[in-house]
Amino acid sequence: MGICAFGVVLWFIIIQLKVCTDCINFSCVLNKVPKEIKDEFIKKNKVMHKAWKESGYDFDCLEDEEIS
Repeated sequence: MGICAFGVVLWFIIIQLKVCTDCINFSCVLNKVPKEIKDEFIKKNKVMHKAWKESGYDFDCLEDEEIS
């Protein structure tokens, strides 16, 4: 039982350090991509930008410009 628990904890740590910092699923609670990178990614996709803006997402790192 102890080895299994250790394995789960180790898996979680590795996922957080290696995968969750690069993931494009910004809605995931485990996502650890820095906000500046999320904002830049969303800025480049006008459909995503509109949807996130309408949902109330705060674009700290962007000028509030319309994406065309």
